[in-house]
Amino acid sequence: MVDYEGYTVWKDQIADFIKEVALPASPGNDKVVVVGNSLGGYNSLATAAAHPELVRGVVLLNAAGRFDANAGEAAAAPAAEAASEIAQSPLQQIKTYVGGRIKRAVVGVSFIFTKQPARIKQVLSQVYYDPTNIDDDLVRSILLPAQDPNAAEVFYRIITASGTPVNRLLDQMKGMPLFLLWGSEDPWCVPARATQIQEYYPQAKRVDIRSGHCPHDDTPQVVGDELLRWLGELEA
Repeated sequence: MVDYEGYTVWKDQIADFIKEVALPASPGNDKVVVVGNSLGGYNSLATAAAHPELVRGVVLLNAAGRFDANAGEAAAAPAAEAASEIAQSPLQQIKTYVGGRIKRAVVGVSFIFTKQPARIKQVLSQVYYDPTNIDDDLVRSILLPAQDPNAAEVFYRIITASGTPVNRLLDQMKGMPLFLLWGSEDPWCVPARATQIQEYYPQAKRVDIRSGHCPHDDTPQVVGDELLRWLGELEA
């Protein structure tokens, strides 16, 4: 089973795809622009931070990802967490183990409920701006992977994992072009997240559009126009 802690598996896959597929298909180019939505946006940012030799710019569509509560203490956090784990008493370790088993059981039950077609449609109706885009093909594209025997375990591993905080990734960008193309009607990755990124990384360009959590699927024409406009500015 894949280890999703740190989300490095996706960052590595994206970097390999760029080197093995994208660049060979575009002779004369040595870098690409990566575009990602939600968790894909976070992983696009992580790829750019880790591989600036491959990435020219990043576009975030309602990207997921958290900031450190105190960015000034970010570097010490992993060591502090490791020290805390080592210092746990046997009783504390037992409590942690039991708590983890309970959490896994709760997540498993919630996954069974969440993957029902009616529930999928209900969730999509909350995060899509244009309800006409919620068709059977969209529901099926979510439902089919959820039928895999390992789907519940993958779901658990993903939602309980944590990646590098967004502010640390932005620190590694070192001025790389960043475009925030944000659906203003998203109840999950709300516009305040884009504001937080923009305040931390003021060179980022931002455009808010009347769309939901998946702007590229919800309002594709608007997203395409804005994306092409920004790419044109990047080439200028």
